[in-house]
Amino acid sequence: MRVIGVLDLRNGRAVHARAGDRERYAPVQSVAGEAIEPGDAPALASIYRDRFGLGELYVADLDAIEGRAPQDRLVSSLVPFGALWLDAGVSSANRACDALTLGAAHVIVGLETLGSWDALDEICGVLGGARIAFSLDLRDGPIVRVAHFDFGEGQTGKLLMIVHHLAMDGVSWRILLEDLQLRMRHQTSVILDSTRCCLIVASCGKEDRQFQFVQTVSALVGAKRAC
Repeated sequence: MRVIGVLDLRNGRAVHARAGDRERYAPVQSVAGEAIEPGDAPALASIYRDRFGLGELYVADLDAIEGRAPQDRLVSSLVPFGALWLDAGVSSANRACDALTLGAAHVIVGLETLGSWDALDEICGVLGGARIAFSLDLRDGPIVRVAHFDFGEGQTGKLLMIVHHLAMDGVSWRILLEDLQLRMRHQTSVILDSTRCCLIVASCGKEDRQFQFVQTVSALVGAKRAC
């Protein structure tokens, strides 16, 4: 099993995350019963390495992610404690290179701060995909998308469902499709007219590009989205 130590950095201190509500994050004061100075990030990293034998650290610079000045000096101080996976609001190839200069072994590119998919392509092209990890925004990011395309009277409509692989695997898709087909076949009250609707499904993987597909298809086919 691969275990990576986690440090969330905010205002110069290591903080304890609370359900994504960053305003409630408080300085870390102990690790597995071992007390540290509140928010002492190097002390936390040292415990990860020396007590638990961890050789990798995920470091989130929340200041940088939230658009404030990055905590570069604090991040650099953590390099001796393990290989860093740095999440610092990277949205360009230049900033990704800056992360490597700080000593990061891998750069996290987050959906929360990514400006465009072209930017992600550029970052991967400059640094190489092996050094990049893509982070989904599971709190506010799109995980499920459903759209009905109405092609007009007498034309077969299409129901498009996109679910990220984190939420739906191949086995679950088969179960869901059976339920949908039964409902569309036997329920006359269903919103979509089953005589004019076929089902398209997609399961998104690591690159997550299908999240753009609803908008792209809508523009290309000129269909009216009903939902």
